[in-house]
Amino acid sequence: FAGGVSFLASKAATTIPEFFVRPGPFGIVTPQWYLSLFVTVGVFVMSAPVYVQRVWASRSLRTYAPAPIITAIGFLVLYIVIALLGLAGHVVLGKVPPDEVFPRLLMKYLPLPIVALIGAGGTAAAISTVDSYSLSTASMWARDVYLRFIHPKATERTLYIFSRIITVIILFFTWLIAVTR
Repeated sequence: FAGGVSFLASKAATTIPEFFVRPGPFGIVTPQWYLSLFVTVGVFVMSAPVYVQRVWASRSLRTYAPAPIITAIGFLVLYIVIALLGLAGHVVLGKVPPDEVFPRLLMKYLPLPIVALIGAGGTAAAISTVDSYSLSTASMWARDVYLRFIHPKATERTLYIFSRIITVIILFFTWLIAVTR
């Protein structure tokens, strides 16, 4: 990676020039495509149940107001880092399946304990995400469906039990979709 981003881009441009001209290798990377990507990702991220719950949990406008901007900047940085890792993988490793670029770069350039820590961090992030989404969805089912339409006088204990049952059902169907894909 010595030489920085400009070296990486120029090296990649010589080996895969179709990725450096518009409208891209498949003819889809147009200004309209970028706009639709920005709008759909932005709307999805800001309307995802986990983020909506965090917004409503804000204690003041001062803590809420910068959240959408910070989230957008975070996703922008994340996508740029992913693109640069993909380019670096192509330049350093040659033709490699996209799913294998990051693990191969890690194994080639980092000691095994560091790779294990990065793997553990990724696993922890995945578990946290699954936990957040399943808890958020179960809470919505318990409050918005069960309490409102099925059993309006339900106790907190009943809602707790119903929420746990829904969580197990959601996780089961998530697992089923994942293993049959």
